[in-house]
Amino acid sequence: MGMTNFNTGDTPDAGCVGLCLDLNDAQIKALGLDQHLPADGAKVSIRAIATVKRAAEQDDAEGADDEQAEGAQADGDDEGEEGSGSTLELHITSMEVSQSGREPASVLYGAKRG
Repeated sequence: MGMTNFNTGDTPDAGCVGLCLDLNDAQIKALGLDQHLPADGAKVSIRAIATVKRAAEQDDAEGADDEQAEGAQADGDDEGEEGSGSTLELHITSMEVSQSGREPASVLYGAKRG
């Protein structure tokens, strides 16, 4: 399967609309991004391996709405996908982030000074 676009916002300033990852300082260091943190709005490539923590299919719409409301409260998210009866919770166990448009040498040795 190819890439799926989860960005449903009109602008990058629309906030996190779709699927978002929030990395802390330790995770940024573990990924090797602490020396050259990408700028806001920069595109990066992500490769990850995840374990399915929970997968559920709901046949009736009422049961799906109840399950979504419970999940939204647990996650602190007030909005749920209307009409969606399936949920999938993934635990990312391994991840690689690479910055597009950067020469490998500039990542390894820093920006060229001249």
